[in-house]
Amino acid sequence: MRIVWHYRAADEARTFVVSYRFRGLAVAYDDVVDVNLRVWGDHWPAGVGSLTSAMTLPRSTKLGPSYRVWGSPVWVHGVVTRLRDRALLRASLVPAHQFVEFRVVFPRRRLASTAGAQVRRGNGLQRIVAEELASQRSYEGDRKRIDDAKRHIGRWALVLLAFGLLPALVVILGVWLLYGRERKTGYDREYEQAPPSETEPALVPALLRQDGEARRCCNAAEQLRVAGRARCRCRDRDGG
Repeated sequence: MRIVWHYRAADEARTFVVSYRFRGLAVAYDDVVDVNLRVWGDHWPAGVGSLTSAMTLPRSTKLGPSYRVWGSPVWVHGVVTRLRDRALLRASLVPAHQFVEFRVVFPRRRLASTAGAQVRRGNGLQRIVAEELASQRSYEGDRKRIDDAKRHIGRWALVLLAFGLLPALVVILGVWLLYGRERKTGYDREYEQAPPSETEPALVPALLRQDGEARRCCNAAEQLRVAGRARCRCRDRDGG
């Protein structure tokens, strides 16, 4: 909802009172009534230096555990006050595009009628308190991590660098495995006993394996080549 009005004023201060009624805002449980209202929206392009919000209770209420008041989010500077007839919220230096919420919980018996309110079965106080505590703990945990990062900026810089480099290294390794070396051709020398070029027979196995190591079969190949050119004679000895 948005209300806009226009007026003319040169050098005078004017006060405007805008009244409207919410239906379905209050949630009535068996034990308490929960009213959670966003008193300042995040759509405003300008901040506000001082924000005051008051919620008048249906009847005077004892300041007990069933009467709770919260302001949120936690990082907004402000205070809340419980009075017997009303609850107050005061926030200061609210930046632009920052919402402010005002939540009041009071005993269900102080509500004369549930007309215009949502009615839900069961007790709601314990769940509401748990929600607010979880929100506060989440903020405190984030704040501790930020403070730890400020104190150990070198360590966190290395962590961020690692997160940035690891994916790149994985990609480089994958590209090298796929395209950075010759793929195996499944060559079987059974169908070709002689090399197709003038390469020395002793070098062919090492070239095929791409490991650069000379083995006994290489020496045998070289000996057979020399024997084939009638430069030496080979004789079978003891069947070997």
